[in-house]
Amino acid sequence: MLSTSAVREWRAGLIIAGVSESMAAKAYGLFRAILMTAVEEDGILPRNPCRIKGAGTENAPERPVLDVTQVIALADLVGRRPVGDIRKKDDGYHLRCREEDGLVRAFPRPFSTREQAERTLFHLMNDGRADHTRDDRYRALVLVAAFASLR
Repeated sequence: MLSTSAVREWRAGLIIAGVSESMAAKAYGLFRAILMTAVEEDGILPRNPCRIKGAGTENAPERPVLDVTQVIALADLVGRRPVGDIRKKDDGYHLRCREEDGLVRAFPRPFSTREQAERTLFHLMNDGRADHTRDDRYRALVLVAAFASLR
């Protein structure tokens, strides 16, 4: 039989099982709404056993928000890609990249996977040892999306 004590035990079981307070509040709110329909519209129950004060209230913390300087820094990173060449040869993947001064530099050793070579190429770009290109359309997209979502 559904009773207020049974509902309390069910909710406490959710919390003990590791369900977050926010998800427990959502589940309780849905259960309360279903039982309210059973009471008011269908007449199946004489009263709603969901009577725990504040159990359906979500107290989720505010998600962190980027400030303007962080948005601009993110926009500057998006769309950047290093200028380089990765080729598969018998002994592995060989990496060549263009440096900031325009010279092409071959990496001294081959890589066993393409992913390793690509990761190294991006590290060289981020360290300023490999030249890069940037598509400013991606930068504009990040800026428009960020500023359009301001409250």
